[in-house]
Amino acid sequence: YTENFAIEIEEDTWITAYEFFPDNEKNIFRMTALLHDPEGFVPAPLEVEMQVPYDPLADEDELEQTRMREMPKGPHFAGKGVRGDDPVLLPPEGGRVLRKGSTLELIVEYERPMYAEPLEFTDTSKFGMFLANEGEEIDVLVESIRVEADDFVVKAGDPNFEVALSFTTEENIHLIGLHPDLGVLGKNLLVNATYPDGLVKTLMWLPEFKRQWTTSYYFAKPIAAPIGTRIDIVAHYDNSEDNWDNPNVPPKDVSSGP
Repeated sequence: YTENFAIEIEEDTWITAYEFFPDNEKNIFRMTALLHDPEGFVPAPLEVEMQVPYDPLADEDELEQTRMREMPKGPHFAGKGVRGDDPVLLPPEGGRVLRKGSTLELIVEYERPMYAEPLEFTDTSKFGMFLANEGEEIDVLVESIRVEADDFVVKAGDPNFEVALSFTTEENIHLIGLHPDLGVLGKNLLVNATYPDGLVKTLMWLPEFKRQWTTSYYFAKPIAAPIGTRIDIVAHYDNSEDNWDNPNVPPKDVSSGP
């Protein structure tokens, strides 16, 4: 179920934390929030600081450099959560931009418990956003990058269909979390980072992927990903009769979706 809400704020501000409030936890297994820019909005570049090599002989003014950085267009991923998740705090002095006139798209996914009878109920689930206080400085820009595979089809009976994709960072960033979504046939997921010097670091390994618990995974500490870092994502799908989560019995060909 999807609902859109107007966000009533007097000026642009920053989101510093968020929290989902599922109303009917027995029938809700996941909620997702997306932010949509005001209609017709064209984002202006943002002036950001650049990291420059330290030079003990340089003047202080020469060490401070900035550049104009293009801002992405919406919709912007704001968060994902399953029942029982704690509030998510963004890094200290970090925030996600929230523009005046934006709208919130709240997606609530329901699932009837196994063997339960059909049930009608009213849902008043909520999504809470914590905004920066007046005068609070935001020095760390938080954004989400969507990495999506091309269209594919998992053939009926295939127990280990592989999908691989990657993207390479074009600026110095830090990774704070991952938000995977493999749909109903997901089997496992591996995410690696390959650094420019050849070092490989595993960011995520889900050996038994379960759609019912597809939440956001945040790192204990932000992970540096300098320019040229390649993020490789490999997922496998099980469209066989042995997959108890397969909704099709007998299995049918399944096409990829959003």
